[in-house]
Amino acid sequence: MILDNFEYIEPETLKEVTEVLLSYGPEVYVLAGGTDLVVKMHRGTVKPSCIIDLKHVMPVLRYIELDSSQELIRIGSLTTFNDLVTSKLIREKVPVLAQAAGCVGSRQIRSRGTLGGNLCSALPSADTPPALLVLGARAVLAGKDGERILPLNSFFKSPGQTNLFPGEVLKEVEIPLTGRENRGCYLKHTKRRALDLALVGVAAFLEFNNNTISECRIAFATAAPTPVRAYEAEDVLRNKPLPLEKEVIASAVSAARSCARPRTSRRATAEYRLDMIEVLTRRALNNCLSTDDYNNCGGARNE
Repeated sequence: MILDNFEYIEPETLKEVTEVLLSYGPEVYVLAGGTDLVVKMHRGTVKPSCIIDLKHVMPVLRYIELDSSQELIRIGSLTTFNDLVTSKLIREKVPVLAQAAGCVGSRQIRSRGTLGGNLCSALPSADTPPALLVLGARAVLAGKDGERILPLNSFFKSPGQTNLFPGEVLKEVEIPLTGRENRGCYLKHTKRRALDLALVGVAAFLEFNNNTISECRIAFATAAPTPVRAYEAEDVLRNKPLPLEKEVIASAVSAARSCARPRTSRRATAEYRLDMIEVLTRRALNNCLSTDDYNNCGGARNE
């Protein structure tokens, strides 16, 4: 069917999706929730020759489930943000992801927008990638030759570009569970209190064992061309005994700043973003280290 000079296709299966992607090349666009694509089309920044509507595939790729091993959470790529926010499994096992999903747009956008769309858009300001990066998530990609698994920190290539092969589609996201005590936090700084992109976003995740930080991961939004991990800052905190000395946290915060490569835009200068990375990294770490209830520590901040 032709509508306004582009072809509109509604495949019934994931296999059909990959076949169409291979047939039409780079000018084909996938429509999931449409919260990014429709806006870009309206602005004229993308002019597709073909749109693949996934509405018939959505029931197959919209799920949140615990693997039979109890060591893995599987999330279908067409799971909505609202699904993540309201999922008991996500809130209990990986609440940092529920926090990040709850920061996306409005309730209407969260009801339409999908996790897969958020990841495949590859926007540096996206909220869910930092949370998934600190959780050690993996992307399960489906193509004509079967499936392959890619660590999420290798998924993003550049702004708007991923390392999906031609004809591949994001099928699901895997989140490994270790069973050890852990805490995570996502904080987002915006100009407005709602419906705004992150000037800076920081996700932190700490695992504890024998009164020691056995694992630490920190990731940023809007701090580089792609969502990134702050590996040097993580190294500062890993294997450190509790309680942490203030000097150790200060060293980690300083290292986090050095890991970021933000740009100056009309919304904020690079220097301002770096300052806010320090502020939010310190707050996120302190929230993870706090003995108080931390499940609600994530969210948009206008400070």
